[in-house]
Amino acid sequence: MSDKDKTLEQYLLESDVKVVDFELSKDITENEEMLASVANAWSNEKEAITAVIQNRIDQIQRRLLFECSPYEVRELRQALATLLAVLHDFEKYTAEFGKRKESTQEKAKTVGRLS
Repeated sequence: MSDKDKTLEQYLLESDVKVVDFELSKDITENEEMLASVANAWSNEKEAITAVIQNRIDQIQRRLLFECSPYEVRELRQALATLLAVLHDFEKYTAEFGKRKESTQEKAKTVGRLS
């Protein structure tokens, strides 16, 4: 994440905008193929995924600065926080996949030693 993103993220985390830290979706974590797909997408296409989300963040920021009425500010700030949370979700799913992969490799080593 660039310094610009970190500054926005830090601002949102310190503001009254709250990002609910959702649990990992069981639809993804209980489906090994889906979890691997999400992790691989993030690992292989992190820059592209981040660019798409950053584009949306940039559009919302412009709207906040130049177009929105006062009653829209909170909702747009919440949208920014939610988009940033999506990036964190990718990191969490990738970490979960990494843990499982490492655990599977450790089990395979243990079985190999016992044989």
